[in-house]
Amino acid sequence: MKTYTAKIGDVQPQWHVIDASEKPLGRLASEVAQLLKGKHKPFYSPHLNLGDFVIVVNSSKVRTTGKKAQQKVYYRHSGYPGGLKVVSFSRMLEKNPNKVIEKAIKGMLPHNSLGAQMMGRLKVYTGDSHPHEAQVKGSLKAKESGVLDKAPKIKHRKRKKRKVVAEELVLPAEAEVGAKDTEKGEGAKPEEAPAASEAPVAEAIQPAETEQVEEQEKQEEPKLESAQQGEDELEETETKVEKAKDNTDDSEEQRD
Repeated sequence: MKTYTAKIGDVQPQWHVIDASEKPLGRLASEVAQLLKGKHKPFYSPHLNLGDFVIVVNSSKVRTTGKKAQQKVYYRHSGYPGGLKVVSFSRMLEKNPNKVIEKAIKGMLPHNSLGAQMMGRLKVYTGDSHPHEAQVKGSLKAKESGVLDKAPKIKHRKRKKRKVVAEELVLPAEAEVGAKDTEKGEGAKPEEAPAASEAPVAEAIQPAETEQVEEQEKQEEPKLESAQQGEDELEETETKVEKAKDNTDDSEEQRD
């Protein structure tokens, strides 16, 4: 079974509505980023835009923990000398609350063209209402019917089975017999000649075996000759030692 790789045409994006009121900014941004990337789907692919549409309402009611409202700062630069602009979180929330959420979510998405496509599916609004009620209702109906829950169909290629045909081996003797029968025009099958077909094979095997035996004997001859020479040398040394012992005994007797 091959690994399934999703395609953009096989996936239908859903629509999600998230209320940002009294939610921490970081927790809200991470939740939305997961939906935009499509990480909640079993066929998630990091190189494709398989995420859903997300609508965030009540962006002005988002909150932060600790002293971030006073300490958190947004920087931007005009590109000219001395063009650094600094805006605090509280000031940005009053001026443009949608930008606060968009900046937090954008930092959690890929920083490339794929991330820009994902950000295009994010819709942020300051109030409770939004103009995407038709899309939300359509996705809810599809979810209730079970269309979106079904995984895309995986098409497997059927492998063709190879037919293995056993080739019949025809010996030369059988081929000659078959040729004679065809010349005579007889429809009978050729007679089996096991002895005639096996005899040349046996004759061909015997000379090969005899040659191997002769080669082994030739290889062993020098070994046997060297062994015999070694035995002769040992006998000569033994005789010399015995003679030397006899001479020493004789000399000792004469001294006595």
